[in-house]
Amino acid sequence: SRRERDDVTQKLQEEIQVLWKTDEVRIHRPQVRDEIRNGIFYYQDSLFQAVPTTYRYLENAIDRVYGTEHAIKVPSLLRFGSWIGGDRDGNPNVTPETTEFALRLQARAVVLEYICRVTKLHMVLTHSVLLCKPSVALLDNIAADAIYAKVVFGDNVHRFDNEPYRRKLFVMRYRLEQNLVSIKRQLQERADPHTTYGYTSEQELLNELYLIRDSLHGHGDGNIANGDLQDLIRLVETFGFYLLALDVRQESTRHTLAVAELLEHSQSHHNYQRLPELERINLLCELIRATSPLPLARERLSKETQETLQVFRVMHQMQDEISHKAFGTYVISMTHHASHVLEVLLLARQEELVQLADSGWQCHLRVTPLFETIDDLNHIEETFMGVAARSGAAAAPHTMPYCHNRPARCRVK
Repeated sequence: SRRERDDVTQKLQEEIQVLWKTDEVRIHRPQVRDEIRNGIFYYQDSLFQAVPTTYRYLENAIDRVYGTEHAIKVPSLLRFGSWIGGDRDGNPNVTPETTEFALRLQARAVVLEYICRVTKLHMVLTHSVLLCKPSVALLDNIAADAIYAKVVFGDNVHRFDNEPYRRKLFVMRYRLEQNLVSIKRQLQERADPHTTYGYTSEQELLNELYLIRDSLHGHGDGNIANGDLQDLIRLVETFGFYLLALDVRQESTRHTLAVAELLEHSQSHHNYQRLPELERINLLCELIRATSPLPLARERLSKETQETLQVFRVMHQMQDEISHKAFGTYVISMTHHASHVLEVLLLARQEELVQLADSGWQCHLRVTPLFETIDDLNHIEETFMGVAARSGAAAAPHTMPYCHNRPARCRVK
């Protein structure tokens, strides 16, 4: 209408008026934690709406072209990453604590969104067992929720007995709220080691959402399942409990110095930095393949080496607490030699990101060497094929960054 058009025009004029009186550049440099908060704000403000909408457009387009009789399923293929809070190359303000803060803040943002959407679904899926027949799998799952009934429903333990979806969603919201309580305590550095976590992984949450979806389809309410519920499923499949896969970046020299100090303190080698490249590779491969990490007295290490190791410790901790998908790649800037990659794997070995399990060697990080000089670019093949083959590293897959479905990536700059 004309009035609505006038309102929009007035708001645009007001925005422009304020912008003309706003500084182009901040007077004070923003802190890293401010950058983390700002980045998460834009994800909350845009992607939580844009991702489900994008999938709806794609599904509708496929149906228009191919028809609905083929029942073509669109997989959740969108993934998002960030380096804010993880890129420490040349930035002393990005500490291990900063990386941990970024992951926990991301987790808080995404869990809050899930709680809002589950609450909305609780008001929508009001089906009664007197009027439809939920799946046996869903009813069994609800029965297993009895362990939560007392704390969730209090004295009214039979609440929503005839409304299985509402009962299930009520419990799901409680469990997500438990996740949120734990995250907030960790952010306030007053975590209770005995805190009962809600969901232990995003897959556990997804499995329950799938149960609801399949049950709705089972009694002819597929169109209902494909609405707000499917939007929530898309979000969980896309963002998990981590929101963004955080890239970590560090300059190769920091790893070399840390490894040299570790070897000296463990009496494995006293002149690591003087070794030729081939001897470095052989030594690193031998240490990575050892049955146990290097013995360390952490308090005797320099502050820089302790911090370098702590980054890997935080990565391991965040993968355990938040999600095994919490991190993207570990980027090694100014990579010159194959030993620079092996040094990262040895440091990861110290913090159990590389470990020997019953099923064989496992690596829980993806290493990305970054080649930044013309000379390094000209010797990429020699670095990763020729030297590795001569050292025997190629015969030991766990010593190179191709393990546990985490392939390496090379970057050029």
